[in-house]
Amino acid sequence: MLLLSIYPLMKEKMNSKKAWFLLLPSLMLILIFNVQCRTSTDPITREQLIIQTIYKQSQQYHYAPAKIDDEFSKKAFKDFIDNMDAGKRFLTKKDLNSLEKYEKLLDDYFIEGNLEFLNKFEEIIQKSFDKTETYYKEILKTDLFESKDETINLDSEKRSFSSDDKDLKETWRKNIKYDFYSRYYEAMEDLEKDKKTRSKDSIVYDILKDIRESYETYFDRLRKTKESERFEVYVNSLLHIYDPHTEYFNPKEKEA
Repeated sequence: MLLLSIYPLMKEKMNSKKAWFLLLPSLMLILIFNVQCRTSTDPITREQLIIQTIYKQSQQYHYAPAKIDDEFSKKAFKDFIDNMDAGKRFLTKKDLNSLEKYEKLLDDYFIEGNLEFLNKFEEIIQKSFDKTETYYKEILKTDLFESKDETINLDSEKRSFSSDDKDLKETWRKNIKYDFYSRYYEAMEDLEKDKKTRSKDSIVYDILKDIRESYETYFDRLRKTKESERFEVYVNSLLHIYDPHTEYFNPKEKEA
C-alpha cells in the first residue's frame, strides 16, 4: 500500500514521453511486489496479473493512451503472428483460421488479463514444431537432384501462408532444395576456381550433413524457447500499438 501511495505524485509528472519511459521501472517493481504478495490460493496467474497491471498503468500513465477496441485487437493480432512466424514456415492458413476468432478479442483479453489466445497459439505452434521437424528429416532422405521445373518465392512478405500441412511440407521441400542447390553450385565453383576435383557423392554427403546439422541446431533452439519468451512477444504486440518504443521485458528467471 505504501508503494501505491506514490502514484498521485507520479501522475503530476506525466507530461512528456520521456516521463513515461522513466516510470516503467517503478511500475515493474510495483508489479513484482503485487505478484509476490498474492496468496498461493489465488487463482490468477502471474502472467494474468502482469497483463492486467500493464493495461491499467499504460492507460493511466502513457502520454497518448491507445483506444482499446477491435481495431487495436486486429493490429496486435497481426503484429504477434508476424513476429512469431515471420518466415511463414510453421503456421498454415488452416491454423490461422482456427485463431481467427481471437482477432477482435485481444482488446478484451488485454483488459481482463485473459491468456486463452496465447495458450491456443502455444498449442498450435508446438504441434507445428513437431511436424516440421519430421518434414526436414524426411526431405533430406529424398533425391534433391530430381529434375523438376518449379519456382520458389524467398520473400516471405510477398508469400502467403501455406494452405494446409501438405502445402507447408512442400514449402519446406522447396526451401531445402534451394539451400541444397545453392551449396552445391558454390562448392563446384570453389573447386573450379581452385582447379581441383572431387566426387559428386562426396560433395553431396557433406552438404546434406551440414544442412542436417543446421536444422538440428535450429530446432534445438526452438525447443529451448521458453513460454515466457513468447509471453514477452505477446505483451509487446499489445504495447507496440501505443508506440513502437514501449517494451516489456520478462524479469530474469532463476537458473534451475
